[in-house]
Amino acid sequence: MKRFLIILLLTLSACGLDSKKLNMNGVESFYQNELDSETIDELSKVKIDTLEINYKIPYVVTITSFIPQISGEINDLVKNKINSNIKQYFEACQIESDSALYIRNFLNDVGVNSLSEYNKMKKQEEVEIEYYRDDFTNESFSIDYVSQNLLVLTVEKVVDPYMAKELVFYETLIYDLNDGSKLSFEDFFSIDPKSLIEKIFKDGYMDEVDNIVPFKSDYGMECLSYYNYFIDNLSKESDCLNNFYFVQNKNDIDIRFNMGCWDNRLSDIGISLNKLLPYIKYHEFKSRYNLWGKNINSLKGKEFPVNANKLKFDDHLITNPGGGYLLSKDSNFPNTNYGISYCYSNVSVFYVFFKYDSVKLKKNATVLDILEIKRTDITGNKNITEYCETQKGADTEIFALVVDDKNNPEFYTEIVKAWRANRKTEKIEVIDNKKVKKCSNESYGL
Repeated sequence: MKRFLIILLLTLSACGLDSKKLNMNGVESFYQNELDSETIDELSKVKIDTLEINYKIPYVVTITSFIPQISGEINDLVKNKINSNIKQYFEACQIESDSALYIRNFLNDVGVNSLSEYNKMKKQEEVEIEYYRDDFTNESFSIDYVSQNLLVLTVEKVVDPYMAKELVFYETLIYDLNDGSKLSFEDFFSIDPKSLIEKIFKDGYMDEVDNIVPFKSDYGMECLSYYNYFIDNLSKESDCLNNFYFVQNKNDIDIRFNMGCWDNRLSDIGISLNKLLPYIKYHEFKSRYNLWGKNINSLKGKEFPVNANKLKFDDHLITNPGGGYLLSKDSNFPNTNYGISYCYSNVSVFYVFFKYDSVKLKKNATVLDILEIKRTDITGNKNITEYCETQKGADTEIFALVVDDKNNPEFYTEIVKAWRANRKTEKIEVIDNKKVKKCSNESYGL
């Protein structure tokens, strides 16, 4: 898939801050002649509004930034989180957030004490003022890849340095559309930089304006040192690095890398995800390439894809709508890094018992055990609930299959089966249902 640019011109010249919203009626309207039907279907869920922000200081700077802002069938909290983060990568927003610092730096560069002094000198043209600053000649963004889970966009800035050759800077932003987080290379792959560059050199290519050239060409070897430097720094925060993105390539997906701090003489390099299958971590790509294993039990002892909405196994498809709960604190377990997540197939409901690797950063979790309950067991007036009590009081580790009383009582007292998500053994264990006194009815009062 080509990289589509919406060009945003920035020029120098005339006062104040102004902004307005330009509704683009969905990004699919831009690319409908370029994309396959499956991609267009995904694009229809993510619409792009373009926010125009103008920042002007007379005789100093006039910046117009057209900033992508997502809308469509996405959770409002997620939309707001992503849209706020996107703004940070555009010049007008950066200046607006700290205009005093921008002006102070400008005055230092010019060598005057105030804007009024500078304006007076400019108007009178008594002195030719020359200051050593890089000018942004244009700013643009491209939508590289979009799916039910991911939005990949690249901000491109063309900079005209003082007394130097024009440079192109890239910043690629990859967002998880389920929770709004910005993802890094480590969220997708478990490959070390040296192995990655070796794989690219063996099986990758260079994209010279849609002209695919095998990376083993002489030109590829000539540029290898630059790419080594780039990839060796993938995990570091830098204006120059972390510039990888995904593109749809017919029935496959490629990962490509651009050179954030080199001029546009160098082409992007890429490699098919088919060549990186042993290293793929991200749930969407693992499902696409059938990497999860035979069934959901293949997850035991492995990382649990907390934000996944679909997992494709050899035997069945699992959906995870995000439901679940953390096991509450008690005297023996003072933290809440253990939890239960609900997953579903056509014939079963699965209770996934997991543990977060970090209590504070609840992102990576390990699957401890999985309980499968057939849907036929919870038909009619039966359902599963948690927050149960024994003779000793509330026990947050217990959940149970109960008989639903049509009178909607506060507690269920007819317990059919019961289980414990045991944090000591890190197993889901069957317990005597007679030991369970009652379980809370979450629908009580509704």
